[in-house]
Amino acid sequence: MNWNGAFPFDSHDMSVLYTMEVARHEEQLKRDARTAAANAALDIYAGIDGTGSYSDRAYEAEFQNSFVQRLYRSWGNEARYYRRGPGFDGASTPALGIGAYRSVRERYRHKASAPKRVFLAGYSRGGAAVVYAAFLLGLEGIPVDGLFLFDAVDRQPFNSPLFIPPNVRVCFHARRDPKTASRTLFGSYATRRMPGASTIYKQQYFFCTHGGMGGTPWGVADPDGMINESNDYLPPGAGSARRPSPSLAERLAGDRTTREILKYTAPGAYGALEAYDAYKYHSRTRVTLAQEQAESARVWIWMSTALKVLRRDLAAIPVS
Repeated sequence: MNWNGAFPFDSHDMSVLYTMEVARHEEQLKRDARTAAANAALDIYAGIDGTGSYSDRAYEAEFQNSFVQRLYRSWGNEARYYRRGPGFDGASTPALGIGAYRSVRERYRHKASAPKRVFLAGYSRGGAAVVYAAFLLGLEGIPVDGLFLFDAVDRQPFNSPLFIPPNVRVCFHARRDPKTASRTLFGSYATRRMPGASTIYKQQYFFCTHGGMGGTPWGVADPDGMINESNDYLPPGAGSARRPSPSLAERLAGDRTTREILKYTAPGAYGALEAYDAYKYHSRTRVTLAQEQAESARVWIWMSTALKVLRRDLAAIPVS
């Protein structure tokens, strides 16, 4: 390159470049400090949230106060990991479990002043993902001191353990009461310990919807006050406590004259309305908005207190 004897940058350019380089260096120092702090921390946390919108922006709006995310924000050190849950098809559930496993393994392998402790938390399909992470950690001899499941469900045919892995020492599982009629097709997951394992398993039922179990309680209900999980989700305080204006499909479904006409002129459309009716009917719960709020709050108190006490008690055990 021929500069013809002239330096290619003036003093202003050099000042800008120097400032940018200093900023990059300082940011790298901060990242290194956070990494060192995470590696030195004794308590390691990994949490995976529940199923939600494919849009990250919409997901964050709905799950900003989820229980798994609240545990992450209040963890108290840098050895923490959080990921949003899978999309509606659940296809990413195994990969989310592998990601949590890798994060914990990376932190766990660094030496510290005392034995490290691992805590996992998951909601809905995220619960299945952290159970899978615990299973993978067990293959490497890494114990999980606390597994906290918020109404865990699977709904994804991948190779995950049917039981709580035997390397889990204590598991707390907050489950929706079957009497709520919430998400009746979801079933439940990881509700039994491995036969012969020493895992301590504690569960408690709560009378709220599957959404309320994870910290995303419903804020809208049918005209009779009961929550219907086929409605568009609205959080508490986002609008009227009763349902918004009915959609076109709802208006057609409620118009008997239209339905009779469609029955003979458009059997396919009539069948779709019949299926829509069945979907609406089976999505009705027995939970009121007041019950949803109260019971969801109880879930948080039970689980967060259990985690706090477990961390305290484990920290008090003398190092041999």
